[in-house]
Amino acid sequence: MTCGIITQVRQSILKETGYPQVSMNCLNLMHVHTRFLKTLFLTVGLTLSLSAENYVLDFSKGDSADIVFNSKVETRDLGIKYSYALPSGTYEIRLDRGNKFIIPVDRGRLRVENENKKEISKIELITPILNIEEGYALTEAFHKSFNLPLGQFYEWAQPAKEYKFLSDFYGKTFKSNYPTIGMSVHSSYNKDIPFFITYHFGWSNWLHRRRGTSAETNTLKDFIFDVPAVLASVQSNISDRPVTEPTSSDVKQVMEESQSPASRVDNSAKIAATEPSKEEVEQTSDWLLWLIGLMVVIGGFVWILRRKSNDSSQ
Repeated sequence: MTCGIITQVRQSILKETGYPQVSMNCLNLMHVHTRFLKTLFLTVGLTLSLSAENYVLDFSKGDSADIVFNSKVETRDLGIKYSYALPSGTYEIRLDRGNKFIIPVDRGRLRVENENKKEISKIELITPILNIEEGYALTEAFHKSFNLPLGQFYEWAQPAKEYKFLSDFYGKTFKSNYPTIGMSVHSSYNKDIPFFITYHFGWSNWLHRRRGTSAETNTLKDFIFDVPAVLASVQSNISDRPVTEPTSSDVKQVMEESQSPASRVDNSAKIAATEPSKEEVEQTSDWLLWLIGLMVVIGGFVWILRRKSNDSSQ
């Protein structure tokens, strides 16, 4: 019923727009419409998240959790100890020595060190879902900025290029800074837009004491990591790609190959291998007719014998 309605709507649209009608079976039609709606919803979600509220969290002069709680960010208690949800929007994270991160966020999380909610432990900012080009561009930009190796990421992300699902997640952290600056790439379980990225900033006192890192030992200076700028460059590169059209010689070669005797022989061989011959079908049908006829004769003969034995007994 649903397929019939979709088919009628599609045919009426094609009729009104003047486009030629293309035959398509029900399953293919449903698949196309499902993927179209999924892509539409994801695109709308990405647009809304990018156009949401702008938040500035300035940790350049301190690392108190009050910087978050006293800002216009509306936190929500997650019901998990020391954890709070952060809303969607575009976050500008300012650190000491002029370092800055601009990140569009679908959702986030704040962790504090203890119950008094004064000492911040970690901020996690999760991006909207990304396609392959965007995921690769952001990951490469982050790794090159902090001189981190990319080999493990390429190995982990290879299934996405083969249109397969990814497993677990991949992550790297720049540990020489206070706070630590890291990213992890996760699977969205959508083969068309397979990634989302979590950026995290860590102030954990225990870890930094163990590593011997502090604000006084920081060397990163005047660094800006602008996620929207990286994504914009990806879109620009895609739109600037030249569209290669087949030349007349290419078209001629394809037509000659399709019309050559060899291609016709190959096609006929494939058909012969996959379809039963008429003689086989006729032989099978004749054998079945003989079997049915024999069963009818035997049944009739048995019925006559039983009839005669009943008459003689009477």
